Amino acid sequence: MKKTLIILLFPVMIAGPAVFGQDIRLIDKIPVSQQDGFIEADDGMAVLPNGSFIICDTRAGNFKIFDKTGRLIKIFGRRGNGPDEFSYPTLFDYSDNKLLISDSEKYRILVYHVNEDLEIKLGEEFFGSCCDARIFPDHYLFSGSKADPAGKWYEIYLSYPRQKDFSFLLTLQDLFNISPNAGQPQLAEKASMGVRSYCDSHGDQVYAVWEALLSVIRVDTKTNKQYRFGNKTSLYTAPVASKELIQAKKERNLKMHFKVLFKYSMIRKLFVTDRYVVIVYMNYDREIDLLNPIVQLYSLDGIFIMEKKLDEVTYPHRLMSLYYDKKTNVLSTLSLKIDDLAESHYTLLKYQIIH
Repeated sequence: MKKTLIILLFPVMIAGPAVFGQDIRLIDKIPVSQQDGFIEADDGMAVLPNGSFIICDTRAGNFKIFDKTGRLIKIFGRRGNGPDEFSYPTLFDYSDNKLLISDSEKYRILVYHVNEDLEIKLGEEFFGSCCDARIFPDHYLFSGSKADPAGKWYEIYLSYPRQKDFSFLLTLQDLFNISPNAGQPQLAEKASMGVRSYCDSHGDQVYAVWEALLSVIRVDTKTNKQYRFGNKTSLYTAPVASKELIQAKKERNLKMHFKVLFKYSMIRKLFVTDRYVVIVYMNYDREIDLLNPIVQLYSLDGIFIMEKKLDEVTYPHRLMSLYYDKKTNVLSTLSLKIDDLAESHYTLLKYQIIH
């Protein structure tokens, strides 16, 4: 009887998520036309409920709006110092008809409102900069350096504009997973691998991850209790603070720095829904000389569910533009290929996460 039970249960154990139906499937592929507006350098995107999408062109200092077929229909903003003018903007989030934008050179964080006619108007403006952010009904979640009233610096914090209040959650040492008393040399060594971190939340739980460590931190905003999780699979290559990398960072040799980082897996985004924690990291493929994203799914409790490489998506470096629609569980990726004539070709690919 015991042998029979083992035979029956074993296929279920090794099959994992497939038995329960989780999958990540390509559902749409939209060529992005550049006939009426060339994208110089994308840095963030958002997909609106009607299917149109916005690409932040950081080098041009504007936001290009496309219809659901990939045809350019409008350009908002331009480079400059006046109203609705930007230096090098980044689009971090879109939710409830709001766009959250950072213009780091001007040390500004801006929230714009988007109506049904795709008219964009400034709502709120803050001083500061960030490397990730999320919009919620009564607050914002930021990944970016900010000091509490006592002068202690944090990297992950909540902002409540109406109450003019903040909730400070995680320090750089927390994200690096090192001692709170770690000195400057250890911090500099870790920072040589990258300083970006990504965040999202569901309910009272905030999730954050440093780009160079597949170790997600879940922190309870009421108790400040922390819990870590992350599955370093065979596809994931953990970054190492090698002498070569540290030297390149010290000398500000960006070309060498990026070349060394191509050896490793670098986390690009974290999204949290009412069901999943979604991690996206980037791997370099030598055969095509481009990077591919790999998507991991976890439960909200940190239980690993599945991992899938998105072979159809390619990008020249690790900072690929992504957007996750939490209502439809669709992950949108902006794929970029550069042809032999040095012309760039963008494609918006949408993936449905199947329960």
